[in-house]
Amino acid sequence: MLKSASFKIDNDHFQFNNDRYPLAKIHGVRLKKMSLMDNLGFMAFWLAVSFGVFGFFAMCFHFSTEFYYSLLALLAAIGLGLGFVSSAKYALQIEFMHIDETGKQWVNVAKTFSDQEKTRFEEQVNILKSTLKISRPNPQI
Repeated sequence: MLKSASFKIDNDHFQFNNDRYPLAKIHGVRLKKMSLMDNLGFMAFWLAVSFGVFGFFAMCFHFSTEFYYSLLALLAAIGLGLGFVSSAKYALQIEFMHIDETGKQWVNVAKTFSDQEKTRFEEQVNILKSTLKISRPNPQI
């Protein structure tokens, strides 16, 4: 459960828990509703980890073929389950300017599955947007 105290904005940094982002490098902020395609990477990662565990067991131990198929099915289910649990419905993202050739990139600051935490994210988006406007006023023409 996230708390409002998890988010802090001081003179020149935006902080979420232990992660600090310089305000000068933040160019945008948004609340993104994550789709299945956004979460597919997490599911694929945990599925690959589970197949890696299966490969380890297959190389180190010699069991019957039926046991291998049962183990493969179990580990695949665990991998997909972990991928689903690590997926999120909403993400608080900042458009961050990296110092290397990466350039601007949308970075997930925090993710949640809860609608209650979504409202907290919306509050943070509004606070951060107003802070960015104050710290970077529009140039006069």
